[in-house]
Amino acid sequence: RLNGRTADASAALQEAAQRLSEISRRHGLEAVACIGSLRSSLETQGALACMCRVKRWPPPVFFDDDQQLAAIHTAVAGGSSELHVSMRAVESADALLLVGCDPIQEAPMLAMALRQAQRQGAAVICIDPRPVDLPLEFRHIPVSIDQTAVWLSELTRRITVPDGGPAGVPGHAEESADLLMETAQTLVRSRRPVIVCGTDAVDKAAVAQSRVLARALNTAGRRAGLFAILPGAGAFAAALMSEAGRSIAQVVAGIEQGQIKGLLVVETDPFWRAGDRQRLASALARLELKVVMDYLEGPHSRDADVFLPSTTVFESGGTFVNQEGRAQRAFASFAGGIPIRITGAGDHPPRVYDLGLPGADPLPAWHMLSVLAEEGGFASSADILSWLADQMPGFGALAQSDLLPSEGLLLSARAAADTLARSQAPAGSEDRPQRQAGTLDLITHELTFGSEELSCRSLQLIELEPPPRAGLSAADAQRLKLKEGDRIAIDAGAGDIEVELTVSDRIAPGVLLVPRHHRLDWQRLGNRRVHLSPDRIRKVKAQ
Repeated sequence: RLNGRTADASAALQEAAQRLSEISRRHGLEAVACIGSLRSSLETQGALACMCRVKRWPPPVFFDDDQQLAAIHTAVAGGSSELHVSMRAVESADALLLVGCDPIQEAPMLAMALRQAQRQGAAVICIDPRPVDLPLEFRHIPVSIDQTAVWLSELTRRITVPDGGPAGVPGHAEESADLLMETAQTLVRSRRPVIVCGTDAVDKAAVAQSRVLARALNTAGRRAGLFAILPGAGAFAAALMSEAGRSIAQVVAGIEQGQIKGLLVVETDPFWRAGDRQRLASALARLELKVVMDYLEGPHSRDADVFLPSTTVFESGGTFVNQEGRAQRAFASFAGGIPIRITGAGDHPPRVYDLGLPGADPLPAWHMLSVLAEEGGFASSADILSWLADQMPGFGALAQSDLLPSEGLLLSARAAADTLARSQAPAGSEDRPQRQAGTLDLITHELTFGSEELSCRSLQLIELEPPPRAGLSAADAQRLKLKEGDRIAIDAGAGDIEVELTVSDRIAPGVLLVPRHHRLDWQRLGNRRVHLSPDRIRKVKAQ
């Protein structure tokens, strides 16, 4: 679409290229910003990075804010080929410590690997403020997010200095000390422990301490591994391409300050996880030009000046780098087009003989980005991988991408660590403020069904969605005079949201859980942690 009207794809692409170049010529190179996606292939992410470099525009951003980027940078940069492990290593582990992750909700296939390990005798322990459920026997220790790193630090100390005196852990001292000692003994008795660490609910400090714990176990003679849960199939590669301190939040601020005039959005919907949708909409309305490439329709594309439909990975194929740092290729499985029921208007398909496929105009995003890059574009997806290997630190192993084996190709963890070490955020810039006594740590979280961007578009999967429910510990519910099934209103400063409450002893005290359910205006609460005073939560009277 071009200015709201259907247009020839080639003409729309040329219009986008000319107008973006004109904006950078009139307002300066910093006036154009590009937002990439965690669901894009490595080819699309690489083509976007290359285009920005050719045009001398700022590098693309991929992550919501500094906090999310810092946690994922720490997870990606903190490993080595010996430390980062695969799903197969999880299946063969004899002890598993889950830190700030809920596998059923965030990584269902991981839950199956955990069950395989547990069936073979592995002990499974989960440290998380949420009431985690797994299809296996495990020990759940509800620890608040702001105490997770402290808990892990003390656990590391007990492993490295077994007779280091009494455990200094928060919470009910005697009970917490016993749980910590039991966990330490389980890890010490193991031979192949794996630390599974989330990057969504926990902060950078907890991710870093998970790495320290894994290294300490290795030093103690164990074959320990680290398995990080990342927020998207393209998150590992996006982290290697991202500069610390550069996020979508920074782009929004740049638009508000009048520094950014043109925006290119590639295969992502900034509204999906925007902490303040009204602020985002107001900022985007100030742009002179917004160009969107995507295979999904949404609020980001409906008011775009230029909308360029792209093909899905099932149509174009692509390469993805998993949490282990292993580049793996996905092959195209079909060619898209307009369904016969539409071209035939419910009747016999049109008797038109042509070599072309109706509705096959969409191109892979990397191809369209190559057109925008003009002289710096790529003729094939293989050329993009070669450029990444030559120009982007951390991707050197892709020089052999033509010989990518069926099991994938492991990138150099040392090169990745060196890359991210050169891109450190200013000290404290990504830190989350400590929770004050008496307040609640509001945490928004994922669901298996109901919060994921693609599954929310499936009528069949929507039927499996649970109703959205907030969660409180029994102690906090009693303090706030609330009970199971109450309907509550939560105000984080951008207006109320109303949601049914569930109460559980398996939720850590001091925490209020809210799912990122697509039928709940949770974005009003912010997409990262927010601290709420009790007067921000009230019971809604029944109508």
